[in-house]
Amino acid sequence: MGLRSLILFFIGCVFSTAQVNWMTMDEALAAQKSNPKNIIVDVYTTWCGPCKVLSPILDELSAEVEGVEFVKLDVDQYPEIAGANGVMGVPTVVMLKGGEVKERFVGVQPKEVIKEKVSALI
Repeated sequence: MGLRSLILFFIGCVFSTAQVNWMTMDEALAAQKSNPKNIIVDVYTTWCGPCKVLSPILDELSAEVEGVEFVKLDVDQYPEIAGANGVMGVPTVVMLKGGEVKERFVGVQPKEVIKEKVSALI
């Protein structure tokens, strides 16, 4: 699955902004709609220490920031998506707006820095 497929996978998925959703790829595809949304994708693994540090930061931001959908993608469950999109390390955060990657970073950053990037997305 290439970058275009990954973007199409996330565009229009129906997610709650009240919390970061834990959905499988099949569930997300079933929820897919045609209207594009601003989406933050947290690419993680359950065994990754930095991922465990980043997760609560994104949970907090998902409750604070409106107009953005937060989703998680477990690399261990979907290695083909990570591999096809050049994810070489976790956590990787991909920010999509209107179907295009607007920002991407690897590793943990302070909440304020991430919030600035998210705010620029909206």
